[in-house]
Formats: sequence, structure tokens, C-alpha cells
Amino acid sequence: MTTHQNQAIPPVAADKITEFLTAYLSLDYPSEDDLPEFQPAESDYSDFPGSQGLTNPDISPDPLLELMRQGIAEAEAEIARREAAEAGTRRRRPSRSEAVTLLSLTAFATALPANAALERLYWPGTVTVLQTPPGYETAVEQALSKPVLRHLRSLTAVRPDRVDPKLRVFTSGASASRDRTADQRNFRAKLEPTLEKGASILLVTADRDVIDSELAEVTVLTLVLPRPTSEAVLAVLRLTHPEDFDAADIAPLLPSPADLARLATRSIGAAFHADTAAEVARRLTDLARSSAAATGVTLDEVYGQPEAVRTLRLLATDLSRWERGSLDWSQVTASALLFGPPGTGKSMMAQALAGTAGIPLISTSYADCQRHGHQGDMLAALSAKVSEAIPTIVSARARARRGCGGTGP
Repeated sequence: MTTHQNQAIPPVAADKITEFLTAYLSLDYPSEDDLPEFQPAESDYSDFPGSQGLTNPDISPDPLLELMRQGIAEAEAEIARREAAEAGTRRRRPSRSEAVTLLSLTAFATALPANAALERLYWPGTVTVLQTPPGYETAVEQALSKPVLRHLRSLTAVRPDRVDPKLRVFTSGASASRDRTADQRNFRAKLEPTLEKGASILLVTADRDVIDSELAEVTVLTLVLPRPTSEAVLAVLRLTHPEDFDAADIAPLLPSPADLARLATRSIGAAFHADTAAEVARRLTDLARSSAAATGVTLDEVYGQPEAVRTLRLLATDLSRWERGSLDWSQVTASALLFGPPGTGKSMMAQALAGTAGIPLISTSYADCQRHGHQGDMLAALSAKVSEAIPTIVSARARARRGCGGTGP
């Protein structure tokens, strides 16, 4: 079954983001589970002829009483609807600890296709993949609350008998490739009973490899959720810091789009605990600069090697496009060979590529590996180096398979 990427569909307007934020924060979002059943008191009917001795008017054989009961219920419901329309939607003020969740919700709203395509989410026995940036899985799960899913349903023309999709989240804390593969296999096995029963699934994950060939056949939609943007941060700041929010004053204080995208969820969450909106923006900028400094030199700071820089910039661009979901992994420029005598800048080039891509550099040498003797021992030594860097890689902008840089002799 064909997987439809959201890149082919224009992003939704800002008002759709507002709709989902309103649904998430609404205090009176319509819920059929919360509607009180109309239960008239016995005394309401005691004065009507023939009603003596009735204890439950709902089972009265008198059609006139039944019509009156329905009329009163409909009148009260209409009055409630009009009062709600006049008062407007009541929203609670989000806590500052919900900032990353709200940013994830804006990303979800941005990634949604046109309303007509949303019906695919409800096709029985199928999967919709929500591809999140690494570290955002839990925040996306929290963002897809019951009111949000109900609002999503209201946007579609789905049949009333179609049930809401089941939310499933995959994360793997395993550092070894073998253990991660086992986690993926076990997760897929847990999905099978749900799909066999005809339910649809919303699969939230940052790991594309969890989708094997069989699961890909029933994947009808893949939505790639973008990293936080300046517009998304401003939309959330308007809710978390309304007292002193002024978009014109705060926007210039925010970090650049590239620096903002590099920030981890923990850094963003910490920044939003500042007292004022302007201070949040300044903290985001400071944290982004610290993150950029940690990666060291970038390709913009390399001079005198235009051909090498051009090649490595292509690799960094491919990684960025792959992360956004606009390029398949098989099309990514996978490697580059840097050669030359000592002192010509090979190691600096590798560091600049890592800094531009926002990923750590794993540096080793053939001589270092050869000290372990047998080729299997050499590979084990290199694997140990990679395993040590995995926690850093997971929290960085790209995962380990996208950033194993090295330097030649």
C-alpha cells in the first residue's frame, strides 16, 4: 500500500494550529461522554392526569409524556448551545511545563494533509506514522489528547461507525544495534493483534526502521512532524506568557531557525520556565548558541578547500532533507573520502561537517583499531567507540546512523 508523505501537501494555515491548540486547552469541548442524561424528577409529572404512581416517566406508555420529555431535553440543549456560542470557547491557561507538548501539537497540525485525506487515518487495519524528531515522542503522545482526537475527527467525513485510531508509541533505549532490532521486532508483534481486529493505528516514533516491509504495506499515511519553528514558539508563548507577550518585540530575540531546530526538548522546556516572554526568547538564543559552540567549527568557517567544502555541504544538506522526510535514506550521500599529507585539514573538515550537521564526530584511525589484532576485534573496538557516543547522538539533531564521521591517515 502506498505511503503518502505530507511534503506533497501544502502546510495548513495558522488558523488550523489555533484550532488544535484551542481543542487541547478547551474547558468545555463537546464530549458525548460528559453529556448528562435527562432524568426528570417524579414530581415534574405528578400533576398530569394518569401520571399517579409513575416512578420512571422514561418508560411511561403515554406518548404525550414522552413527547414532553423529549421537548424539554431539546430545549435545554438548545439553550446551552446558545449560551456557549455567546460566551465563546473557554480555554484554560497552560502551565509552562506544557510548552514542549504544545510545540509538538503545532507540529502535528502543520504536518496534517488536507481534510479530505484525513479519512485515511480511520481506514480499518491500517497504520498512520507520525515521524517525530528524536526526543519528541512522549510530547507528541501527550499532545494527542482525547479532545484533540475528537477535533481531528470533526475535520473529516469519516463514517460514524469508524472508531478512533489507537495511539501507539515506539522508543528504544537500547544502545546496541542487536538489542534495538529486537525492540523493533517485539513492538511490531504487539501491533499485529490490533490490526487483525480491524483497528487503525497512529504510530508515533522517531525510528523509521521500526517500519518493516510488512508494516509498510498497511501504512497509508506518513506525517513528518517538523522541529519547532519561530512561528510555533510565538504561538505557544502567546498562551504561556500572555501578560507581556508582543510578537513584534519578541521575534527578533529568538534564535535562527537552524539554531532553534538544534535545541533538545529539555533545553526548550527549561527556557519556557522564564518569568517573561522576552526572557524565554533570550534563553532559547543563549542555549542555542551553547549547543552550536559544543559542535565546534562549521563548514562556513573553512577556507581554501572549495571542492571539499562543496562535497561535504551536499552531504549535510542530504542529512537535513532526510531528517525532514523529503529524501529517502537510500538517496543520501553516504560517505566522503578525504586524503592528503598530514596537516592539510582532513580532521578539521570532518569536524566542520559534524558541526554543520549538528552531530558528534567519532574519530579513530586504522592504527588504533589494528592494535586489537584480529579484524573481529578491530570491529569490536570501533563498535565500542560508537556505543559510547550513542547517548550524545540520540540527544543531538541526528541519530547515530547519520553521523559516523572519521578521518583517514
